[in-house]
Amino acid sequence: HYEALANRACANGHIIDIYACALDQTGLLEMKCCPNYTGGYMVMADSFNTSLFKQTFQRVFTKDVQGSFKMAFNATLEVKTSREIKVSGAIGPCVSLHAKGPCVSENEIGTGGTSQWKICGLDPSTTLALYFEVVNQVHTHT
Repeated sequence: HYEALANRACANGHIIDIYACALDQTGLLEMKCCPNYTGGYMVMADSFNTSLFKQTFQRVFTKDVQGSFKMAFNATLEVKTSREIKVSGAIGPCVSLHAKGPCVSENEIGTGGTSQWKICGLDPSTTLALYFEVVNQVHTHT
């Protein structure tokens, strides 16, 4: 049911961060889709007083030289291709916007079946991978 929660959070533009210390009772494995889909952080340590927690918060809320936070929210990624290429999917902190069309491949990789994805949270370390399929190759004879 956490996957449904993650999809609802993404649909509303929310990011889910999980900071946990109860090592034997957290259920992080079951909840990992929440930060993975929404672009959030998942940190687990022995105590909230550890340097890991303090350093993570400092990194999340660092600012650039103009004093702005290094983060962006509620982005949409759209892929448009030529007739020879179809998009197979995306891997990273995103969810499908279910945009069907002629450029969408039937072979899905990651979050596929669409040419548009929603990305709730972006920072300088956010990484997405897009996968494409080459179709209708034009062969020229010389």
